[in-house]
Amino acid sequence: MRYFLAALIIAALAAPSYAQDELAFLGKRRGAASGAAAVMVQSFTISPTSIASLSDTTAASTTISTATVTMSNGSTFAGTIVSDSPQYYKVVGLNIQTSRAISSQDDGDHPGTFTALNRACTPQQVLSPTATVLTAQGHTFAFNSTAHTDTTPNQYTVVIDGTASSHFGAAMQVTGGTLYMASYPANNGQWYFWNGSDIVTTGSTASPGPPDC
Repeated sequence: MRYFLAALIIAALAAPSYAQDELAFLGKRRGAASGAAAVMVQSFTISPTSIASLSDTTAASTTISTATVTMSNGSTFAGTIVSDSPQYYKVVGLNIQTSRAISSQDDGDHPGTFTALNRACTPQQVLSPTATVLTAQGHTFAFNSTAHTDTTPNQYTVVIDGTASSHFGAAMQVTGGTLYMASYPANNGQWYFWNGSDIVTTGSTASPGPPDC
């Protein structure tokens, strides 16, 4: 069995330092900062941008792609690159890596989008069963070490405000102030979100976008 990724990177976004500047798409700026001598991300590329397959025995933290970031003044990039699919990919420095070990249950296409931010920050993401606490919408969210009771791998209990819930997930992140949870492909691969009283499905496998950072 092989683990197929038809399009690892569907977009590489460069977020400049000025909020009023537009995003750069695939390294091409579509707007100009209103301030003089703004230091910003000039280009952002990732290579390779697609991977035909990964072995079912690929270990966690395996580097599968590398980013190159060019700053407008020629300085070394000191910002943060974030992944919108923490259940599959993480970023360490300029390296795109597998978030967890690959198995035959991962077979399929798993695109991801990566964004270069011109500031150092901590992405609001957590991979199960890491107990890192995320705060959003007036509540706290984390995973504990209780795995799903069926055959679905890599899904753990979601803890809400310190109390274990009936929900299981592979990863969580905060996007636009809203808590989102990703399920694993062997389950249904969909994203879920906190609607103010419960975690419910978005009805889609598409990522909600990059995490807050």
